[in-house]
Amino acid sequence: MIDMKLTKSERKKDTAKGLPSTPSKPEYPYGLKVGLEKESLKKLGFKPLNFKLGQKVTISCEAEVTRLSMTDEMDYESNEVVLQITKMSLSGVKKGYDLGWDANKKDREDQLHKDGLI
Repeated sequence: MIDMKLTKSERKKDTAKGLPSTPSKPEYPYGLKVGLEKESLKKLGFKPLNFKLGQKVTISCEAEVTRLSMTDEMDYESNEVVLQITKMSLSGVKKGYDLGWDANKKDREDQLHKDGLI
C-alpha cells in the first residue's frame, strides 16, 4: 500500500498558492476520509462502540468512477477522479466493546442501549 500522508512541502503548497493558512494543516489530502453513519454501520454489522479512536482498520471496497476532470490553464493544473463506493467490508474491528470499569458502567450501558449505540 502507498502512504498517502502529505509531505511537509505538499502541506506548504496551499500557502504558496495564496490560500489562507490554517493553524493545523491536515496530514492527508482532502477527500480521503470515509464517514460511516448509523445505517451504513448497521449494514456492515457494526456500531460506533466497536471502534476506538486511533484504531487501524482495513477497508475493502468496490467503487464506480463517477467523474473525471482534467484542467490545464496557464497558471493552474488540476486532475480529479471521483469514486463512488458501491460495496464495502471492514476488517480489524472487534464485535465487542469495552465501556470501562467505573461505578456507573451499568447506567452508561443502559443509556447506550437506549440510544442504539450498542
